Amino acid sequence: MKVPETLAANSFTMRFAKGDGTTDIDNVKEENGNVKTIYDLQGRKLSEITEPGIYVVDGKKVFVK
Repeated sequence: MKVPETLAANSFTMRFAKGDGTTDIDNVKEENGNVKTIYDLQGRKLSEITEPGIYVVDGKKVFVK
């Protein structure tokens, strides 16, 4: 599966820090390329990303603008 180029250029991976009970975004990394699995936050497997939102792509949380 491939994220459409129009969305791939605007996708980010977020890592959440663990620690004293607070949660923040540790870093943001822009990615492009082929993906194997895409899920929405309801756990439904998708064949492609069609709109902005938060997805699980290859096991990582991804925010798509």
